Amino acid sequence: MNERTSLQQCCRTYYRDRDMNCAEAVILGADQWYELHLDPQSLRTAAGFGGGLSIGSVCGALSGAVMALGALFVREKAHEEETIKTVTAAYLEEAQRRFGSLMCIDLKASMHTEEDGCLAVVLAAAGLLEEIVQKYDHLRIIREHVPASE
Repeated sequence: MNERTSLQQCCRTYYRDRDMNCAEAVILGADQWYELHLDPQSLRTAAGFGGGLSIGSVCGALSGAVMALGALFVREKAHEEETIKTVTAAYLEEAQRRFGSLMCIDLKASMHTEEDGCLAVVLAAAGLLEEIVQKYDHLRIIREHVPASE
């Protein structure tokens, strides 16, 4: 059983206590929360997504969440799974609606603080990830672990 109280808490720990960037914090938090057992070397591939791909482009926290969706909803190949397109679109459309943008540069302008950096973005991305995973739970391929809060 997972000892954390929420996906957001897992992501907070990676972002604040372990000094991971936004993308790393979300995918590592999701790996822990959903017990995905992703390969540690594969998890490092998220590093370049932080800071909007390092140029303020698509938000790294949102990118980390989309990576987690892939792990949860794709068996082998994304192009063979209609589910991932549906779930990813639902996630990003709702993020756009809630946050007003998917771009790091815009989200930093409205949510970044000197004290907490992009913690608010990480937590919002993780919270939305949890909502989308719950909404589409019936389509998940990894179902062994259901967080204790459910």
